[in-house]
Amino acid sequence: MKFGNTDPTQHSNCWSSHRDSHGAVAKLIGAVALSGLVLIHTAGAASLVNPSFEADTFSTFPGYVSGNGPITGWNALGGHGINPGVGFAPFSDNGTIPDGTKVAFMQQDGPMTQTITGLSVGASYEVRYFENARSGGTPYASVTVGGNTVVAAHAVNPVGGTNAYIEVISDPFVATSASMELAFVKSNPLGGDTTLLIDNVSVRTPSTPPSLLAQPSDQVLLLDETAHFSVLVRGSGPLSYQWYFENSPIAGSTSPTL
Repeated sequence: MKFGNTDPTQHSNCWSSHRDSHGAVAKLIGAVALSGLVLIHTAGAASLVNPSFEADTFSTFPGYVSGNGPITGWNALGGHGINPGVGFAPFSDNGTIPDGTKVAFMQQDGPMTQTITGLSVGASYEVRYFENARSGGTPYASVTVGGNTVVAAHAVNPVGGTNAYIEVISDPFVATSASMELAFVKSNPLGGDTTLLIDNVSVRTPSTPPSLLAQPSDQVLLLDETAHFSVLVRGSGPLSYQWYFENSPIAGSTSPTL
């Protein structure tokens, strides 16, 4: 950013002046002249189809895919399904459903998958969902994205009564493609008849807001010299930048260095 021969008496909030053997010197207080830097989180919006399992109404008891057809948007096994169905809910028998009126159930061991779309390559994301179990057993659940585990296999106990489902937030993953496979995997290491319940699935950027770790430093310059400002930023990427001068955006100034 270059500063010309501006009359310092007309900009007392930004400039002061004194004279030495080299002539007039202007001192710019950079933190005053620059009115701000806006940090913008720009990761693409990840997209899922039917994330809360509300799109289908299963009418054949007890709500299996094998007797009712596929779950919209999801690749599910025959022993997976939707509850409540029309007049029945043998699997969603406890807890308050987090979003809408239906949940996915996974009685059969194995994966239920969907391809996430709209990812920004190189950006970080996390999977957020709510889990519960049918009364009387303890299934295990894990989650993978692109074949990599983001939620390790763990026991899921019934929440009981009208208690809330358990919210789970995965480890962050970096998108290596605009589309990646999300898989919920049900297993049954403890044995018995167990059923996993899943609802309100989303893929989002990690909740780390952008923040400045290092502010721009003040600059002392001769007239017509060029000042360089920079910032150090922490936050979930990718980030974009916009520098401002006197509350107006500086054209083309969209990097950490000005």
